[in-house]
Amino acid sequence: QKELEANIALIETWDDVQAKIDADYQLAERLQAEEQKELTDEEKDTLLMQLLKKRRKLFVAKKSKRKEEQTTNTSSTKKNHVYLPQEYGRK
Repeated sequence: QKELEANIALIETWDDVQAKIDADYQLAERLQAEEQKELTDEEKDTLLMQLLKKRRKLFVAKKSKRKEEQTTNTSSTKKNHVYLPQEYGRK
């Protein structure tokens, strides 16, 4: 009888230990999945920041090119305005 009770107690203890092991394993899997997702989110953030930097550089380059063109156009337009009245005055 005592041996049977000891076996039952041992089985119950074993079941408890096995349940804890299973719970720990599931928790570890869940934490690992969350960690991988966080890494993926960090990678996405890094890629987004790189893209934004490239776009900023592109827009700065376009803006400076536009300013150069405006400066060139403005100075040539001013020259034309200066020379046109002189040409009309000579005729």
